[in-house]
Amino acid sequence: MSSITNAWVPGAFESRWWDDSNSTAFHTNIWYSGCSAAGTGTQVTSVRTSLRRRVNNAPDATVSTRWIPCNGGSSYGRVQAGTYRFRILETQPMVNHLNVVEVYVEW
Repeated sequence: MSSITNAWVPGAFESRWWDDSNSTAFHTNIWYSGCSAAGTGTQVTSVRTSLRRRVNNAPDATVSTRWIPCNGGSSYGRVQAGTYRFRILETQPMVNHLNVVEVYVEW
């Protein structure tokens, strides 16, 4: 999954869901590139991101939360089969709205 986004609100933005059947040896990876503050253009160096798994009739389960560098990525390892999304929790430095040139998710 890859996309270009504008004006994400840290703490409120969640990606769309994707299904990981865990039928390959691939790890779940998230990459960001071109992160900046909307309006000011201030460069954002990293994004605190939570990988979440859907749980039927219950709140999403947090698999792991980590700081992912902009213009880089992070692996969440090989996760169990399920339906996932990620949530942006905060940025470094803190910004109110986040622009990202590209986000890429591999599973």
